[in-house]
Amino acid sequence: MRIAAVRSLIRVRLLFLLFVFMVFFFTVKTRISYSSTASDSVAADGHHREEIAGEVCGVERRQGGLKMQTGDTNPASPAELSEMEKKFIAAGLVNIADVDDSLMVDLKYASPQNFLGADVYGGMKACYLQRDAALKLKNANDLLKCHNPKLRILLADGCRPRSVQRRMWAIVEGTPMQRYVANPSAGSLHNYGVAVDVTICDENGNRLDMGTPMDYFGALSHPREEVRFLKEGKLTKQQVAARRLLRNVMQRAGFQGLEIEWWHFNACDKKTASRTYQVID
Repeated sequence: MRIAAVRSLIRVRLLFLLFVFMVFFFTVKTRISYSSTASDSVAADGHHREEIAGEVCGVERRQGGLKMQTGDTNPASPAELSEMEKKFIAAGLVNIADVDDSLMVDLKYASPQNFLGADVYGGMKACYLQRDAALKLKNANDLLKCHNPKLRILLADGCRPRSVQRRMWAIVEGTPMQRYVANPSAGSLHNYGVAVDVTICDENGNRLDMGTPMDYFGALSHPREEVRFLKEGKLTKQQVAARRLLRNVMQRAGFQGLEIEWWHFNACDKKTASRTYQVID
């Protein structure tokens, strides 16, 4: 009787351990399956996709934004630098390629193909930012690559000297386009090296369709009007999704966008910039 009771007790314990193991196994399997599915989908507003991307990439969060990551630097020799670049470096700015060489750069004001109709950067191809802004942009690019390894952030403008801002202002002053260009007397966050104009492209530099080009001076470029234009058929679901993806990774990295330009993001506010940095003239 005693032996039978012991055997019965052993069987009960074995069955209990088997049950615990099966519950653990299926719980882990379900969580893995959920993470895989979630990482391949985008919620309507993009927020779920953004959170999963941060977890998969292992990007650390802390109060006030993402933990900054540094990149290797390989600066160009002084002989290869333009006068504008030397001015940027003297002010403490960094070449974004030295922080993250996977970021794409295609400066829109370094060729005549812009609303100015002129190359105002003297052929400069590198983009410069304050180091804090550059590190935030690297983190945004890391989040984007985690969402889709074939995508990259393309940088179309970073630090913009106030001398260039004056030329822009002279063109738009007194026109409906004036609201899109900061008055040089007050200064733009681009003039401090803490604002960027960006979009998303693939590994070959082909840009995602955002519904309008950069520097489109009209309501169709306004993020605050996207829902209305989507309902009216003036923007497609794919175009709005691309804009939301860009906003999500940029905001996750600590940038703030504008309500009237889908491509523009600030790394800090004007008060912080004026207190921390100097205007580049």
